[in-house]
Amino acid sequence: MVLTFALALLVRLAYLFAFRSSPYFDIPIVDSQWHDAWAWEWANGVWNMDGRAFFRAPLYPAWLSLIYRVFGHDLLAARLVQAIVGAGSAAALSGAGWRIGGRRMALWAGAIAALYGPLIFFGGELLIPNLLVAFLAWALFFVLAKRSMWSLIAAFALLGLAVIARPNALVLIPVFVLFVWRGVRDNPLIRARLIAWLVLIAFVPAILVTLLNAKAEGAFVFVASQGGVNLYAGNNPHATGRTLAVRELSGARGSWADFVSASQRVAEVDAGCSLSSREVSGYWAEKAWEWAVDDPA
Repeated sequence: MVLTFALALLVRLAYLFAFRSSPYFDIPIVDSQWHDAWAWEWANGVWNMDGRAFFRAPLYPAWLSLIYRVFGHDLLAARLVQAIVGAGSAAALSGAGWRIGGRRMALWAGAIAALYGPLIFFGGELLIPNLLVAFLAWALFFVLAKRSMWSLIAAFALLGLAVIARPNALVLIPVFVLFVWRGVRDNPLIRARLIAWLVLIAFVPAILVTLLNAKAEGAFVFVASQGGVNLYAGNNPHATGRTLAVRELSGARGSWADFVSASQRVAEVDAGCSLSSREVSGYWAEKAWEWAVDDPA
């Protein structure tokens, strides 16, 4: 794991050194721009939710805002921290390989994780995957520990944090539950009780964020409200499969706040009334499903 960490960090630092000559190093675009603006406002104590639920899962911008609080608005510092996080993810995958198949698998897993291009790339971007992969890699490492209660708690806690970084990490909770059920040899009642506690631990971060949403808006929004417009962005008559293509929101060319406002405004004009974040998400999801049903091919 130590060798994997060293190799992965060296490669990521070399990539950042080369990346510094790109104009995109100092000028984040699209989602990176959203995260950068959101995090910098939070770092300066500006709560920019305007009484609405979180549009995007908040953990990555919160993490980035913490980096900005420590180092200032320094994109190089943020990327260096991410390089360390990414190297740690590679080390975790090496350790998971060791626990599954011994030294040989540890070497292969570590080398692949250290040198895998997309992981190196995302370490240099102000995007969610760097943090998400870290949570999932360490969750895998801990869940493979030999019947250690604290390791299981750590695994499910990390999985819970992954959910508030990207909510579709929820799909892994049943996988982890099945693994624990098969791996723990106590009687079924004890196993069921253990799993219930572990699942609760995994849901705690999402519950807390959902409560913040309810406090802000008085409506149930599980973690974030972007699900509907995201679904429609990839499933509409003009979707390209390559990038964001929502003609109804083509005028929203500014900040992430402009895009959120535009998606709300279009939904409310069509509905003829004001809508909560949950209802806005439902509006776009319904349009996506209607198109999918009308044109399944």
